[in-house]
Amino acid sequence: MKLDICKTCGKAYIQTSVFQHNCRICVKAHAEENEQKREQSRVVERKEVFEIEISKYPTVPLEDIRPSRPLYIIGNGFDLMHRVQSSYYSFRESLGKRSGLLQALESALTPEDIWADFEESLGKLNIELMASRDIVDMWLDNFDIFNDEDVGAAEYYMAIESAANPIITIVDELQKSFRKWVSNLSIGTDDRPLSNLIDKDGKVLSFNYTEFPEVCYGIKDICYIHGCRKNKKEKLVLGHRPDMSSELDEVERKPKNYRQSMVDIAQENVLNLIGEYDEKLIKDCGSIIKNKRSFFDGLRKCAKDGYQILDCNLLLRLNC
Repeated sequence: MKLDICKTCGKAYIQTSVFQHNCRICVKAHAEENEQKREQSRVVERKEVFEIEISKYPTVPLEDIRPSRPLYIIGNGFDLMHRVQSSYYSFRESLGKRSGLLQALESALTPEDIWADFEESLGKLNIELMASRDIVDMWLDNFDIFNDEDVGAAEYYMAIESAANPIITIVDELQKSFRKWVSNLSIGTDDRPLSNLIDKDGKVLSFNYTEFPEVCYGIKDICYIHGCRKNKKEKLVLGHRPDMSSELDEVERKPKNYRQSMVDIAQENVLNLIGEYDEKLIKDCGSIIKNKRSFFDGLRKCAKDGYQILDCNLLLRLNC
């Protein structure tokens, strides 16, 4: 490891390659800036193409639309109505009091009640817990980074990973534990309260992970936008909105000695690692819509078959 000065921000950083001339923060910021510019260009291009394409379609007066086969959009209220223990509070209970995942979730997320809106809570990380200077200093000290001349990069990065361990635990264990819980959900009643309202020949856009519309009402044409537990190979979509993020509020200052420089550099590495893992908890709404495109394309025949059009762009704005 070698200390060097970033040519962009002027801060000290650990150089891991002779070709590295900037700290990871600046490199990542530059890449994100370029990607943002490219995305803005793509958005403008898509908008122009959309406006050209939409102008080719004839309009249909609302009074001429006579839906004969309905489109149902359902969420967790559907399962709860059928006495399914599908609230996130039930997921918490399934983890058990000694669960490392439960401890990581309730310590690394900042809302007082993370289970009230669990997916939103996933985007509100307790950065202070993992990346404050005191925490980073403590982990570096635990691995003798300051005192042992023989300590190498392995021990240094072990200290970094130890600081970011709560979010690492969440990313590594959440999907497996969540699917196990979803797989064990069951209907808790013989009642079918929606029998007089649901047409089995209709379509369903489901935000749930369970196949209960099929079981309870015989509907076959269903789009599980977040995945369904029946498909063992499909990853269930669970995450927060792309525009949610947490930041560390640190006062800018110049390090006075080697230890402070090491803490500053390590803190940046911890923040980078947290950011990398946080990206894995973000919903990729574009890919979600793309993967289910055939379902939405089937709704384009609304004027002919009696379906109501569901705008995919609306789902993207709602972040699925």
